[in-house]
Amino acid sequence: MSSISVLKFGGSFLRGPQDLLAAVDVIYARVRRGERLIAVTSAFHGRTDQLEQSLARLDAGRATPSSERVRAALLATGEVETANLLAAALGRAGVSAVCARVHRHGPFVGPGTEDPVGVDAESLRALLEEVSVICFPGFAAVEDSLERAPALLGRGGSDLTAVVLGRDLQAPVTLVKDVEGLYTSDPAARVAGEESPRRLSSVSFEDALALGDAILQPRAIRFARDHGLPFDVVGPGHVAGARGTTVHTAPTIERTLSEAPRPLRVTLLGLGTVGTRVFAQLSAAPERFEIVSILARELELDGPPHATAGLLAGDIEAALAAGPDLVIEAMEEHELAAAFMARALRGGAHVVGSGARAIALAAPRLDDVAREAGVSFTCSAAVGGALPALESVTRAALDEEDPLVGFEAALAGETSAAGALDSARTARRAEAGARGEMVVALELLARAAGWPALRWLPLDPLEDGAHADAPSPGRARFVGSVFRSEGGPVANVESRVLGPEPSPQGFVGPSNSLVLHRASGRTELLRGGGEGPWPIAAAIMGDVLSFARRASDEDAQLVTRRQ
Repeated sequence: MSSISVLKFGGSFLRGPQDLLAAVDVIYARVRRGERLIAVTSAFHGRTDQLEQSLARLDAGRATPSSERVRAALLATGEVETANLLAAALGRAGVSAVCARVHRHGPFVGPGTEDPVGVDAESLRALLEEVSVICFPGFAAVEDSLERAPALLGRGGSDLTAVVLGRDLQAPVTLVKDVEGLYTSDPAARVAGEESPRRLSSVSFEDALALGDAILQPRAIRFARDHGLPFDVVGPGHVAGARGTTVHTAPTIERTLSEAPRPLRVTLLGLGTVGTRVFAQLSAAPERFEIVSILARELELDGPPHATAGLLAGDIEAALAAGPDLVIEAMEEHELAAAFMARALRGGAHVVGSGARAIALAAPRLDDVAREAGVSFTCSAAVGGALPALESVTRAALDEEDPLVGFEAALAGETSAAGALDSARTARRAEAGARGEMVVALELLARAAGWPALRWLPLDPLEDGAHADAPSPGRARFVGSVFRSEGGPVANVESRVLGPEPSPQGFVGPSNSLVLHRASGRTELLRGGGEGPWPIAAAIMGDVLSFARRASDEDAQLVTRRQ
């Protein structure tokens, strides 16, 4: 199985449901790198206090106040609420996620105490074989007894939840806060004329304890220290390359705050359902991204966001005249999109593409154009949406110990068996489009694996009503495969009826799925959402943030060389 990591989101980061998209970006960036995640949540900012006050009002004047078990069960609902909403937000973005049940998985504490004993690591690992992310309510616990009475880990206990999970799963732990690490003093409280606060790039457990409990729960620090578990403290900029603080046994190291890098200048091509979502996510991080122009056709301009005023461009030349560092393609006109992306690359801009058909129409290939221009071209959204298909194939192909020998994918839309189509002609047109998308997807995946031109097996002719007798719960999907052979990689596309239960390969009717086959006979299964604006927007933002991290690393290396 892929490596497991623990991410904890504090109430200062998740102040309310409006911040869930930022958490999705942080999580998806890790999923793209091949990690399986435990995402520990605090309650939304102030939620626990609200619950405590409601209970206090009920108990006022009562001879027998509510029991500690009742209090524990009530206060834990804040974290449970956040964890379930985060799981829902991830699902909408196409990332497979479930919410853990504290009663089943822990953390377990000694009866009558707040001292953690551990979690059921085996059941969590088994769950991560099925999904990419487990959303885990922090703070809450259950007694390590047959009764499993509800308990708590103390205020700020979500930090403790994360380090306990890290110890028992032998996984790295990252605490995501609202500041970019730990500092010698509060950056927000800086007074003019005083020395700038310095970020602690590395801090010892003892010095972290001396900083007080404003950022980290002291019990969590002591638990990590006693079990030799280092952890990182990062902020919102972490997803775009900002450095945080490592808390461990090594001596404390201070770094003077450097001037923040200028925001990346971004041009957006398209302002439809996908483009509008990407626009909103970029606009929410003005310290990292500056939208300098938007190319939107008239048909898309039915009530554009008011924030687009002054940014709209009528043609590609006007859009690129704004001098973007990065161009994001989110268009529906495939031929225009192909031409516009090629023009942007030749003009020296990096490009993130989203449309498989647009990429297939481009001649010469867009990655070749990018290479000649000395810029980058990425297109994760074009294959599988939020399922990190291209990244997973590339990573597997680079594994020399157990190399990739083939893959199978169910990524495109349904065939005519999906029903509700107007006529046989409409059905065949939709079916041909779905098959065409699968062919393009396989070619892009094979290219990501570094494999030469594919040898295609003969495609079955499309026939009207080919799956009319398919079982009603089943969905007829095009499944593609590419396997290496002595004569070169062989590709095939066939139609299969996929039901609600996993097939032998692991495919499920409505899900996008990718199975990687290794030389040892080992297989890896990935599932996720692909169709719809949210998964596509998530994949686009994954490429954008990956580019931002690379740019940040290059800036840091440049500063180091100057010093």
